[in-house]
Amino acid sequence: MKRILALFLAAVLALSLAACGGGGAPSPTAPPDGQQQPAQQTGDGAQLSGTVEYWSSWSETEPQADVIARAAEAFMEQNPEVKINITWNGRDLRKLIIPALEAGTQIDCFDHNADTVTALWSDYILDLTDFYQQAYPTTGGKTYEEYTMPAFVALAEKLGGGGKYVLPYAPQALLWNYNKDIFAAAGVSAVPATWEEFLAACEKIKAAGYTPITTDDLYAVNVYGYYLAKLKGDDWVFELVNDATKAMWDDPACLEAAKAIQELADKGYYAANVASNKFPSAQQEMVIEEKTAMYLNGTWLPNEVKDTAREDFPWGQFAFPTVPGGVDGPEAGAYGCTGLAINKNADPKAAEAAFSFFVFLTSGEWDKTYAEETRSIPMDQANAWPTALADAEKIIPAYTTRYYSQTAIRMNNDVLPVIQSGVINLISGNMTAEQFIAEMKK
Repeated sequence: MKRILALFLAAVLALSLAACGGGGAPSPTAPPDGQQQPAQQTGDGAQLSGTVEYWSSWSETEPQADVIARAAEAFMEQNPEVKINITWNGRDLRKLIIPALEAGTQIDCFDHNADTVTALWSDYILDLTDFYQQAYPTTGGKTYEEYTMPAFVALAEKLGGGGKYVLPYAPQALLWNYNKDIFAAAGVSAVPATWEEFLAACEKIKAAGYTPITTDDLYAVNVYGYYLAKLKGDDWVFELVNDATKAMWDDPACLEAAKAIQELADKGYYAANVASNKFPSAQQEMVIEEKTAMYLNGTWLPNEVKDTAREDFPWGQFAFPTVPGGVDGPEAGAYGCTGLAINKNADPKAAEAAFSFFVFLTSGEWDKTYAEETRSIPMDQANAWPTALADAEKIIPAYTTRYYSQTAIRMNNDVLPVIQSGVINLISGNMTAEQFIAEMKK
């Protein structure tokens, strides 16, 4: 499965998103016209029934969990023979799910990053293709495959090697988030499309008295991973981090990328505290102090800081620039989604109810509510993107080559801590590019 993940190219993101009219209620439990939807039915016409034990990778305090919990209540009201029990595990789900499944714990469905689900847990999950090919009350007579965002149907197929083992939701992309007011104050009139333009923008921002870039211990590694992916391709980076001999670190591209990142540090473009920044301090400083221009993070960032950023914070996004001599241009980018998986040993009634619930969540009014309240990308093509992600809507449809959701640099948990530590030393000026490569080869 990992090999499949390393080799695929995702289909063109053919997004045709029209702004939806009117403002949805904060906690909708029925369609906008007030008419109660009929109880959903299974493929053979029977009423949905069964108890669904759902383990989630969201934490109970997150807005995503709040919307999912309310949607579950609304779904159960419409389908009184269905009971959905949710266990909020947070990101610890990654460590908990296999021991729980192997111990025989009843878990009918669970979610996590779709790459993680299909790469690590493929032996435990059900092919959902048949469910995709059914119509549901909120899909307007279309099958779910016809109704939902085409790019992520293609992504599910690629991740599953032809089958569809996840139901994608909460689409996301890794790109540069920036403060438009700072760009304007510094005289940066256009977002950088090339690395040379990126360096020029950093210099203008620094000269205007602002900090060009910030990051933290969680996200620092992504700048090196993205640069190297643009230079050599994300599949090559996947091979690099999984090369047990470490011989691939001798490739000149590894040093070239390290030198490019060292230059950012040498020119003072990174925040002075990047060596000690612990997540989420960097993003909080960016939106509270408003003295830092850019942060390589995800489309989830505006949601994560919505409680501390001013309501009209001037969010902008731009794609990671092309790099000198690189193999990939603006058509290549890191994107992914959360994926719902269903236990292959789940009771068939629970499996059908679980998929039906997530169709309910990712279409129509509940999809709109999820996108608005979590400031995330909608799955339903009729729903508008949040204002804070308006620039991302222009970027993501141009991607035809798909990198791992945060590039392949993160796709080996055994070596990732070493790379993270090395990159932090590199961007803080505590290590040269040559020393970084020597460290990676140890």
